[in-house]
Amino acid sequence: MKNRIVTEMRALSEAGIKCSQIMIALALKQQGKQDADLIRAMGGLVVGVGYSGKICGALTGGACLISFYAGRGDITEKEHPKLWPMIEEYVEWFESEVGENNGEIDCDKILERAGVSKPGPEICGPIVLKAYMKSLSILETNAIKIMKGEVKDP
Repeated sequence: MKNRIVTEMRALSEAGIKCSQIMIALALKQQGKQDADLIRAMGGLVVGVGYSGKICGALTGGACLISFYAGRGDITEKEHPKLWPMIEEYVEWFESEVGENNGEIDCDKILERAGVSKPGPEICGPIVLKAYMKSLSILETNAIKIMKGEVKDP
């Protein structure tokens, strides 16, 4: 599975799709869906919230990914009761794993510590992959279904 995800991430990156967008694009594909509007909206989080260099798009993208599966989509749905604890767990993991290993959770700081000035697959790819896998792990641990046709747990 991991090799397939890496291949899909690489293809998305080569097409100009970035961190937070990649995470949601993978989720959409997993669901057998397409949503250009959602991918476009996720662009507001790339390279540290709209290219500001602030909070890493893999952090915000992972929170969005968890909410994609466990959040409320319309007035007939209820968010999963563990939505906010799952996002909190994810943020704490990211702060510990990426923040500790890269010095910060801001995109600029991660790049600075890596000795580069621009984001790219060599630095961002492993972070996005780990973040995506951790998001899925948290969902799996909480019995949230991610495959097309599976029923979303209330």
